[in-house]
Amino acid sequence: MAHGQFSLYYLDTYGGRHASAQTHYQIVNDANTEITRGVTGANGETAQFPNTSATNQTFKIKVLNPVLARYEDPVIRVEDQTISQLHIDVLGSNAAGAITGKVALLSFQRAMFVNAATNKPIAGASFKAFMVDDKGKRVRARDAKSGQLIEGKTDAKGLTERIWCTDSVSFEFTYPGTRALIKTGYLEPFVQGGTSTHHNVPFKTISANTAPDANHTVPLAGVTSAPVVVNPQTQELLVVPRKDFEDFEKFSGQFDAVLRTKHQAQADLGKALESRDADAVAAAEKALGLAEDKVKETLNKNFKKLTDIREVYTFETTTSGKLDGKPKTTLRRRYINEGHYLKLKNNRLNREQFSIKLTVKDIDGTTKKQYEGKGHTAIDASNNLQKNNAAAKAKADKEEAAKNTDEAKKAAAKKSADAARKEAYYADKPGKAPPPRTPLGAGAVDRNLLTKSMSNILGELKTKGLDKNAYGTLDLPGFGGQLADSIEYSESFDTDYSAQWLRLVGAAGAQSQMDWRKGAVGISGNLQGKVVACEGSYAMHYAVPSRAGWLMTCGGQDMGAIRVYLELTLYGFAGAKVAMEGSATLKFIPGVGPSLEGKPRDKGPNYTSMVKTAWKDKNKPIKLPSFEADGENTAMPDGTGVKASVDAFAGAEVGITPKGSLQWLPPEKKDFISFADVAFDFALSAGAGAKANFHMYYAHGKFRFKMAAGLTWGVGAKGALDFAVNLDQMAEMVKWLAMQLQHVGFKQLVFIEKEAFQALSQVLVMLIGEQTPLGQALAKSAEEIDQNFNAMLKAIDRSDARKKMLDGIMRNPHWLVNATPETRGMLLYQMTRHWAYDHAGDTPAVKREGTGYLPNIHFLDRRKQAILKILTPVQLAKEWENVFQHMTAKGTKIAKGDAGHNEGDVLRLLNNGLNLSDDLQKAFTNTNAGKNAANKEMDNPYLTKFFEMKARLKGKFPKGYKVAMNDTPAFNISGEKTSPSFALAEIKDTNTVT
Repeated sequence: MAHGQFSLYYLDTYGGRHASAQTHYQIVNDANTEITRGVTGANGETAQFPNTSATNQTFKIKVLNPVLARYEDPVIRVEDQTISQLHIDVLGSNAAGAITGKVALLSFQRAMFVNAATNKPIAGASFKAFMVDDKGKRVRARDAKSGQLIEGKTDAKGLTERIWCTDSVSFEFTYPGTRALIKTGYLEPFVQGGTSTHHNVPFKTISANTAPDANHTVPLAGVTSAPVVVNPQTQELLVVPRKDFEDFEKFSGQFDAVLRTKHQAQADLGKALESRDADAVAAAEKALGLAEDKVKETLNKNFKKLTDIREVYTFETTTSGKLDGKPKTTLRRRYINEGHYLKLKNNRLNREQFSIKLTVKDIDGTTKKQYEGKGHTAIDASNNLQKNNAAAKAKADKEEAAKNTDEAKKAAAKKSADAARKEAYYADKPGKAPPPRTPLGAGAVDRNLLTKSMSNILGELKTKGLDKNAYGTLDLPGFGGQLADSIEYSESFDTDYSAQWLRLVGAAGAQSQMDWRKGAVGISGNLQGKVVACEGSYAMHYAVPSRAGWLMTCGGQDMGAIRVYLELTLYGFAGAKVAMEGSATLKFIPGVGPSLEGKPRDKGPNYTSMVKTAWKDKNKPIKLPSFEADGENTAMPDGTGVKASVDAFAGAEVGITPKGSLQWLPPEKKDFISFADVAFDFALSAGAGAKANFHMYYAHGKFRFKMAAGLTWGVGAKGALDFAVNLDQMAEMVKWLAMQLQHVGFKQLVFIEKEAFQALSQVLVMLIGEQTPLGQALAKSAEEIDQNFNAMLKAIDRSDARKKMLDGIMRNPHWLVNATPETRGMLLYQMTRHWAYDHAGDTPAVKREGTGYLPNIHFLDRRKQAILKILTPVQLAKEWENVFQHMTAKGTKIAKGDAGHNEGDVLRLLNNGLNLSDDLQKAFTNTNAGKNAANKEMDNPYLTKFFEMKARLKGKFPKGYKVAMNDTPAFNISGEKTSPSFALAEIKDTNTVT
């Protein structure tokens, strides 16, 4: 059944994209009949709705007008008129990937001017609206539809008209009959379909009393403190005037919006690929290109050189306006250029006192070195700090023991609270361990000195009359604690320019979290409360091409889903450019391994063209983006002439080393499993598989995969990346390879080197037969494996090696279930070779199996059981034939006609004994004539089971089902049809975008 959903959002003036959350909507079909209604989630998406009709349907969305209590057509951007409706055909989608229609609503502004004391509307008040332009200047705002300046008078209800505006605006109201001017802060726009329809702007008045109470206070809601800006690098604290701060906040917020939009566009492209909607992919890819262009334009315009960047943290105190309302401190991270920072600094209110002390101390509490105004990192602390740790810890323990009981309890409680807080902070950050917390460890912030320096600033402000009586709340020492907490939660106290640049472009300023592994994509413009202040690195997680993966094909056959999982810990400018450009050049650095360097996105290859090719047949159930494993790829790059088009801070750069794994989706599984990791130890020679999109080879003791960069990093990337199969991944890799052989009907897989395939088949024989430790077997070249295998063959007739092989087969290891035809053939060959000492080790078995008077006596009975174990996992008639074609000592393929002699050897071994079948020649005749089903009631259960399995063989592998033993009911359940879940991962919907 086809499904669909709408994604509602609005764009601000600068291209920033915002989800339209909590929008009340109604979905109707082309007959205007309601299908469903609801409220969008935090990511602006409606619930999925099905096309239950037997014909194609067109759906559109309506939004609630809360004033009129009815659903109406939304007001949308003119350029989006054509995509405001969703066309869902009967075969166009399935539950794993709904088609999503994206609708850009126009946002609006409206304000109500009221008397704060009586809450009565103020009619006839003149108003104007202002915004901040891209140069940071406060300018008049215009209506998005009419283009006219926003101005007018409030109506009888004190309301302005509804203004279509894509950005935050600041209103200026003039009280009727006076010159009293009321300015608001920058107010966020409203989205259609919400329950809130206007901002309340109170005109605050004071009521006189003939007998006033000196202790009576009237709380005022909103911002009640002077805004504070802290620069950790220069260690300066600025208390800035409200007007300057509002302009700064608006201007710096534009950087967040621009970068956040780019990261959101990347997430949207991934969701489009998962939805299997070619039009959505095209739109998402176009949006990503525009977002990347905007990022480059914004950064290159505002940051001409490295020292232009300024990373600052802002503090404000707000209150709810209730008598018992407690003040709340808001901490934000922002980025501006040097010019804007100097403007704030020049206009600061604390003229004399503005330095704060962030002191790096030794663990024993003595001041090691003070960094004031230099922005050094914790690494700058003396290396002697590490040497003194043991002695300092002993001293600290001794002092702790000397404290009285009450002090010890307080310290323990505080330590426990700190530990719980830190544990909660890192709970949603897998792989990150909280940094060790010490009273005054290396790189720690001295809270006492920080609080003291902030108290000095507060003292200066009080002498100017700027104290908390004037601002309501101005508790700078309290702010110091928040700043200290933030820095202590960081992995490093790194404030140099390159670290600031990395946090800016890595979306750390917006606290963006693109972690699909949690099934969530979280975006928050300004994180309230604690933020990580000064980390120097930024980790990003990608699934290429999306969480749903690629559909791998070979020779026109679909071979299941595969994807690349990349984890990039970004550092330096090169890593930042990789994150922004969305593409890369892959190079191999001796002694380091693969390295990524940022490069402009290639305008040629794109996902849109790939998915249109892959999805041209609408009747095919699987429509993932696909690639041909043995297809042609562009030439390997020479690593020169690559210039990222984000030009800011051109200069010395370092590469970035990717971490990641190659993953596949096993049959009847819901999530991907890794079977190879990015290789750091070996560079593929230029000739081997240089033009293959996907290539398997064997080198330096490991099976390896070479993949085109476009498949491992994203369309447009150049080069290739190597993956190596580690010991703990061998079993999964063998399963994957066995499944690929099943998919193509056991034809030759052209993307696998002959030497690699032969080495794998031989390793499995030795592993099963000799119980050779896998590490020893693999720590050789393919040539050495072949030599060891030949040595084993020479010795096998002169020792008990064949018995060890038999014992290994009887254990029915997982290696045997997924063995190649070559491995099965070599094992069968050894099981049909026998000498006198073989019979001594496998004594005859006497069994009552038939209706005859004499019992059946089986010679080499364990061998017969082993032969059936080798053949039971065989699924296809082609595979069965392939096994006997490779039934030689070294697995060498023989002519098809000679394979019949090998099968005869197996039948003769199965009938080796006394009182067994007398119809073996008849069975040969039936087999040669293709009448396997006629070979029944052979008076030998081994022969009967052999022919029953052969008669059940399938002509085509049922894709999407795991290998079922030929003699089990599960083998018949799968049939020959493709499973509905073939190549479909369970992708959880994301609804945490804010």
